[in-house]
Amino acid sequence: VIEQDLENLRRIVSWFAWAEPDFDFRPLMNEWSKEVPYELDFVHEAENLRRVERESMEAVQSRKDLGMSFKAIFPQVYGELLTEKVLVMNYIDGFKVSDIKELDAHNVDRVALIQDIARAYGNQIFRFGFFNADPHPGNILVVAEKGKKATPALLDFGLTKEIDEKTQRGFSKLVLAAADGDISMLLNSLDEVGVKFNFNSQILAQESLKMTKFFFRDSGKRRSEQVKERAKRGEKQREIKLQDDESLGRNPVDAFPESLVFFQRTVFLIRGLATLLEVHLPYLDLLVPFAKSNLRGTFQIDKPFGFPRAIEVQSQLSAKLINLAAKLERDRSLLGCQIVVWQNGQVLAEIACGRRDKYTENPVTPSTLFNVYSCTKALTTMALHRCVEMGLVNYGDYIDQHWPGFRTRCTIEQVLRHTSGLQNAGSEAMKKNFFSVCDWDRMTRLMEEAKAKTAPGSEQTYHYLSFGWIIGGLVEKVSNTPFREFVRREITGPLGVEDEMQIGLEDPMNENLAMASV
Repeated sequence: VIEQDLENLRRIVSWFAWAEPDFDFRPLMNEWSKEVPYELDFVHEAENLRRVERESMEAVQSRKDLGMSFKAIFPQVYGELLTEKVLVMNYIDGFKVSDIKELDAHNVDRVALIQDIARAYGNQIFRFGFFNADPHPGNILVVAEKGKKATPALLDFGLTKEIDEKTQRGFSKLVLAAADGDISMLLNSLDEVGVKFNFNSQILAQESLKMTKFFFRDSGKRRSEQVKERAKRGEKQREIKLQDDESLGRNPVDAFPESLVFFQRTVFLIRGLATLLEVHLPYLDLLVPFAKSNLRGTFQIDKPFGFPRAIEVQSQLSAKLINLAAKLERDRSLLGCQIVVWQNGQVLAEIACGRRDKYTENPVTPSTLFNVYSCTKALTTMALHRCVEMGLVNYGDYIDQHWPGFRTRCTIEQVLRHTSGLQNAGSEAMKKNFFSVCDWDRMTRLMEEAKAKTAPGSEQTYHYLSFGWIIGGLVEKVSNTPFREFVRREITGPLGVEDEMQIGLEDPMNENLAMASV
């Protein structure tokens, strides 16, 4: 009967995938179909139960002080009575975890209870890669003995999931990247576990972060708080223009890996349990120690690494710089760096040392790409000076002479001197949606439409965000060339550094990218 039901469901899901490609649940169905038959084999379930209990008890003994300690009870199997059709276990005197009246009657600390449950599953997923994929409230009891801390009893191990080491690492990196807001590592981790996106790189980063924030969001708050927050969210959403969410009209994922199906299910069910008990739980924070622990199988995140050097020491100055960088690394003030010292056209010292990010041992090399933030203004200014040199513009020209539709009547010189009055142009869009800055066309359009905060020429205020978009957009208008290409053709190419210096990042998953760490 079950096999026939699964076959019928497969047909329905396949039809939906054909009719509505954005609702393709076949990966989930395939994974479910593989695992469900095992629920009918009690010998298999007994083996799962014993394995999870054994590995959980080992973890409890060895990890008491690492933010991963938990208490849990598991049923004991009577092996002499075990058959494929019969499973006999000891009786556990407890009550259902969702029974609010019993929880209150026994004065159970709900936060501590949910923490124990979450850590028990974090241990299963990230340490052993073998976990109960069905942690709904009916499979969890609470044992509350007088004078003792209430303990969860974890039941029903018929539906379990085992993941390989690569997938474990991918999930671990996913958790750590989500916790740190590390977009590049986030994209790499999603790629590692098999998520395939169908958007360009700019929208890819935005959709990945949205999906992951939803995935690991904190559990629900009390109803009164939810009502207040809903009202605030509604107000904020009404302020945001429709184009901020233009990417949401379609499913951003082409392929959702089978390995992620039950991981997602487990995370969601535990979060749902916390919401049911009205426990506000920062679930991601609870998973971070387990994710770090998993990656310690490859390297020690919490201990200093050896300090790799990609260039042989060639001068006394280089040696001093290496020693200084190594000291900063030991003091946790530096992860990795590139330093080049030039004098009169001669290289006096060049070093590339340390690591590209805090999750791996990948070394910084001379070709590692670093975000130089506002130092890019120097390159942007050089591009504008080159346009003047080519006779395309003059410093005293009004921008709207070359940029039809530019709203603010200011000169090129005023922008260069940070006196145009457009110092805050684009900042509101960035506050509403940080990924606006990834959309070149949109940002230059915002510069075009911006209204000066102060009269042009009257006040000097640093144009921290707008400078590059205004000058870059102007260069595009007068040269009729995309800004990135203009910089390559007129500046970095002739200097022979086109592979070492670039505007923007074509591939956000570039494995040679250094990741900032705070």
